[in-house]
Amino acid sequence: SGKVVRPWLGISAQDLTPEMMEYFQVKEKEGVLVGQVYPGTGAEKAGLVSGDIIRSVDEKGVKTVNELVREIQKKRVGQKLKLNLIRNGKETTLEVTTTAMPDRSELQKEREKEAEDKLGARVQELTPQLAARYRISGVKTGMVVIGMEDGSLAEEIGLQEGDVILEVNRKKIESLKDYDRAMKDANVEKGILFHIHRKGSSFYLTFKK
Repeated sequence: SGKVVRPWLGISAQDLTPEMMEYFQVKEKEGVLVGQVYPGTGAEKAGLVSGDIIRSVDEKGVKTVNELVREIQKKRVGQKLKLNLIRNGKETTLEVTTTAMPDRSELQKEREKEAEDKLGARVQELTPQLAARYRISGVKTGMVVIGMEDGSLAEEIGLQEGDVILEVNRKKIESLKDYDRAMKDANVEKGILFHIHRKGSSFYLTFKK
């Protein structure tokens, strides 16, 4: 078919910011943060998890996502790699076997579980993994803010990464569907009321443009 098959780990990754370095107990910018591990991939099988920081691939240091991608692209599909990681402040090593990178439409299906809304916030349903990553306790359902656009409404409102959105305009949010529906109905001009869980306590935030 002439299709180029590229190797991949099965993760989405991001460069470390100073705030993230502090949060993940890293002293220097010496690695790439794992944002998501896709199901059924080499990364998942090897036990890679969100919040891991990949420092090197087969002893080659990686400091940016681009460097990580470059190292992976040098490999073959089905090749074993040694990843040096920092997990919860401790160094560890994992062996990961690369798989073929799926085409964009398959990746898109996975990404649709993640939504970006008119606030410029990226949210995902609360899972045990996200709860562990952001040290969330005391709530079982809600949407977790996993990222924000710079200068976005979310930032202006005062939302923070790791916040759990429990309600929008008094509507309980238990799934991405609930959230999408509530955000569709929400009107920034009329004002939006958020019920947020942050660091063990819940409070309301209002926003009107």
